[in-house]
Amino acid sequence: MQFPAGVNAGSAQQGPNYGCLGSQPNPAWFYFQAATSGPMVIAMSATWDIDFICWGPFPNLATACNSLTGANQVPGSGYQNPNSNGCSYSGAPTETLRVQNAVPGQFYILLITNFSNQNQQISFSQTNTGAPGAGQTNCGMICLVTPTNSGRICSGQANTLSLNTSSAVTSFTWFGPNGFTSNNSFLVLNNFTTSTTFTVRGATSATSVSPSNTCSALTTVTVIPYPSFTTAPSNTTICQGGNFFATNTFSIGGITPNACTFSWNPGVGGGVMSPLSQNTSIFPPLAPVNLTLSTLIYSVTVTPTIHPCPVTQTLAVTINNPMTPTLTMP
Repeated sequence: MQFPAGVNAGSAQQGPNYGCLGSQPNPAWFYFQAATSGPMVIAMSATWDIDFICWGPFPNLATACNSLTGANQVPGSGYQNPNSNGCSYSGAPTETLRVQNAVPGQFYILLITNFSNQNQQISFSQTNTGAPGAGQTNCGMICLVTPTNSGRICSGQANTLSLNTSSAVTSFTWFGPNGFTSNNSFLVLNNFTTSTTFTVRGATSATSVSPSNTCSALTTVTVIPYPSFTTAPSNTTICQGGNFFATNTFSIGGITPNACTFSWNPGVGGGVMSPLSQNTSIFPPLAPVNLTLSTLIYSVTVTPTIHPCPVTQTLAVTINNPMTPTLTMP
């Protein structure tokens, strides 16, 4: 089976014991049912780093969803036991789940995470099918729903939600804040102002799944706020050949200066001493001798490093250049 890995899709929900997984980014949930007893080997592969954990066995999915504890984890890791490996947090793009003795009729829950946060396809399948004494799955592994979104956005922008399902899914519903629901697999939603999590619940008619035949998955739209800051002085007057100091003061509770880049314009050619800094001294070029007053406009663009959500503010400086008097002796 192959599926598109989630990117910027948030972390797995709180509650389960995630064993060896130090983090659980971009989660994809699967389940499978053992048809016969014996060892089962499931190989996972991608282009960049992925990780996994597996729990089981469980008598049904309803029991499984509330029992993802450390005690119910498939024992071992690849560093401890080559015959039983239920969790891996390596830096590799390939992983191997080994269930030492699958229990017929019982369910197992498998979580695969896209640690790399890269756009990639993740493939997995049982590799010891047909081997003497090997356990077999019932109807294969089914990923009911895999929701994704178009990635980080700036506050006020739109985001696209999309959904991939397996052929076993007969219906699904999106759920979001303020009573939002939808049955469309492709959604364009506008004006996100805060990071928002959406849940997809899918249903399958598979008779082996008890009691509700449902599963769910999450995707989180991450919203980056625009920088909120005040540039000072907004207007100032200096004498010909003078200078001034410009500052950017950030609003309390918003994005911080150390999470942003700065770009002053005009830069060094306009007398800006530190064109890539939050604050800078500015030595405006001399005004023409025939102008007693002249005004220059400077701007600073502040951009969050995590995502391009730039804000530009300006300041004006008036250069006072009085004419030099000529004294004539009587």
